[in-house]
Amino acid sequence: MSVSKNWFAMLVVISALMILGACGNEEANSKEAPIQDGQQDSSPKELMAMSEGLKEYSVWFRTSNNPSKNSNVSDVYIFGDGEVKRYSNFSDLSIEEIIELSDEDIIHYVNENAESKEEGQFTLDISLDKLGQNTEEMKVALVSGKSVRTFDLEAAASEHYHTYYGEGSDEFFDMYPEFNTYLSAVKNGEVELPKNSDAQTNEIDGDKVIATQPIEFGNLVTFQPQIIHQTIFDTTFSGLKVSDNYSLLTRVNSSFVGFKVDDPNTKSKNVTIEGE
Repeated sequence: MSVSKNWFAMLVVISALMILGACGNEEANSKEAPIQDGQQDSSPKELMAMSEGLKEYSVWFRTSNNPSKNSNVSDVYIFGDGEVKRYSNFSDLSIEEIIELSDEDIIHYVNENAESKEEGQFTLDISLDKLGQNTEEMKVALVSGKSVRTFDLEAAASEHYHTYYGEGSDEFFDMYPEFNTYLSAVKNGEVELPKNSDAQTNEIDGDKVIATQPIEFGNLVTFQPQIIHQTIFDTTFSGLKVSDNYSLLTRVNSSFVGFKVDDPNTKSKNVTIEGE
C-alpha cells in the first residue's frame, strides 16, 4: 500500500514539473525577436507605401540584404522635392559609421568623397505580376538629369596617351613625343581629353577631371516586395530588397513597421504602371 502511495506522489510531482516547463516555454517563445525580413505579409494599413516613404525620408543607403554593423554602404541616395541624387564610388563606409553621423554629415561626406553622382527628376514605375493584380517590382528612374564623374587627371591622360592609335597618330606623337608634354597641354586647356559623347563636358579642377553628361532616362534602383527591417545597436533601419544581395534602407523610429511597394491602385501622382 505504501508503495502505491509513493508512486502516486511521484506522478503528481512529475506532472506539476511538466506543466511548469510548458508554461516556461510559452513565456520564452512570447519573448522571441520578431522576424526582421520577409514578404509583405503585414497589414497593408501598417506599411508605408514607398512613394510616400521617399517623401518622408530623404537619406537612403544601399547595403546588404542582411545588414549588420560591419555591412558596407555602396551607394547613398538623397530624395527630395521630386528629385534624387545617387552618390557612389566613395571610401568605405559601414553601417556602424552611418549610425554615428547625422543626415547632414552623410550628405557632406558623399559630396566631398563620391567619384560618381547621378541627379535629376525621377519617376516611380511599377511592373505587375502575370495576373496583373499585384506589384512585382517598382523602379526609380531618372527622367531628366545628369551624371557627374570625377577622376584623376593624370591617370586619364596617361590611358589616352598610351593607347592612342589609328588615323592621326603620327601627327599626335610628333606634337607630343613625351607624355609630360601631352599632360601639360591637357592641364593648360590646349587639348581636350576624349569624351564618351558630344554632349559630355570635361572640366579640369586641379588634378581632377569632372565629366558631366546629360541623362534623358535611366533606371537607378528597382524595389522588390520584400521587407528588410533590422535594428543595429539602437538604430532601426528599414527598407526593401533591391537585388539578390542588396537592399535600400533608411533610418526610422523603433516603432516603425516597414515599407511596401505601391500597389496598382496607388493614388500617388508620380507613380506610373508599366510606363503608362
